[in-house]
Amino acid sequence: ATGLGSMVCARLFMGSGSAIGGAAAAAYEMDVVARYPAHKGRIVGALQAAGSLAFVVGPVLGGLLAERGGIALPFVFIGGALIGTGAAVHCLLPETGRLARATPSASSGGEARLQWREVLDETLRGGTAGFSALVRDSDQRALMLMRYALFTSWSAALAVVPLYASSSYGCTPSDLGVLYSVASIAAV
Repeated sequence: ATGLGSMVCARLFMGSGSAIGGAAAAAYEMDVVARYPAHKGRIVGALQAAGSLAFVVGPVLGGLLAERGGIALPFVFIGGALIGTGAAVHCLLPETGRLARATPSASSGGEARLQWREVLDETLRGGTAGFSALVRDSDQRALMLMRYALFTSWSAALAVVPLYASSSYGCTPSDLGVLYSVASIAAV
């Protein structure tokens, strides 16, 4: 980011992607758990362990990459990894959710075709109804406000702590990576 405006835009874009990716991953996880309830603990535990490991290893790796190849290298590395794993995930992981009602399509020779409009309409109806119920409940509003404050403060800390640590203590990117990794270990 070259200034406050571009940093805010980048953080909003990152937050949107994280929200979409996190919700999709959680939905897939719950679909798998529902299919194999006897292994619920192992499935959820393995995913939580992988996520915790990523929070420990990721900052150190990102700091080392930034020190060795410039600040853009961690982003290029992660972008390449996401593209590569995205293709693998698409090919290897089976669809777990229920599909929309399929109807024969004249253009496809009678093959079943996914009705995206129906899926979108059903999702939006269910999502707005659920959100409306949450907003009406004062306890839920308080919880949503607390979550908003938590994530906003975390986002601010991600931007401010590195600036402060580098200007006040001369921390390098790898020093900052170690700082965040140690904080992640302490949180586990």
